[in-house]
Amino acid sequence: MTRTATEDEELEATPEQVAAAIKALSAAELLRLTKFAKFRVRGLGHAALGRDYQDLLQEALMRGMSVRRWKPGKVDFVRFVIGAMRSTSNAWKTKANRSGGREVLCDDRPTSENEASPLAGAESSAPSPDRRTMARAQVEEIEKRFESDPQVSEVIAGLAVGMSGPEIMEAAKMTENEYRAAVKRMRRAVVRGEGS
Repeated sequence: MTRTATEDEELEATPEQVAAAIKALSAAELLRLTKFAKFRVRGLGHAALGRDYQDLLQEALMRGMSVRRWKPGKVDFVRFVIGAMRSTSNAWKTKANRSGGREVLCDDRPTSENEASPLAGAESSAPSPDRRTMARAQVEEIEKRFESDPQVSEVIAGLAVGMSGPEIMEAAKMTENEYRAAVKRMRRAVVRGEGS
């Protein structure tokens, strides 16, 4: 039996049901959504265009109320939000790739000689001082975690100054196998640390 459009619409949650589902999220579910949002935004890199995990989570929740409807009978709310975050972050990446890493929000040319650009007072997409401080703290934590592993410490130091893998291997006098093993140890430890 095939469903009609009206039957599908009946399965969709109302904005009130979505709002109730948001309020009913447990601390563990919020933590899961937050970690997933951080993971997705971190994976975007420059394609995030200054957006952070909170922006991604908020956009996904807004999609649940407007664009893409949640169907409570088919999927639980947390899975729906994770899917919406995945879709949103993919759309952000596609848009950034198409625009060459620059998102054009409006025409920045003044309309007359005496008028300033509408973007003259706009915020920069560069990381805020808070985000830079947080990033520095994360790097310090990672460096501290690997104080007893000189090869991983060398890799971290090289990456921090923008060196490539071959440059790090040459500077640290590591073989390719030693370098790969150090990178693998670093990644595993960071992932374990993120999961705790």
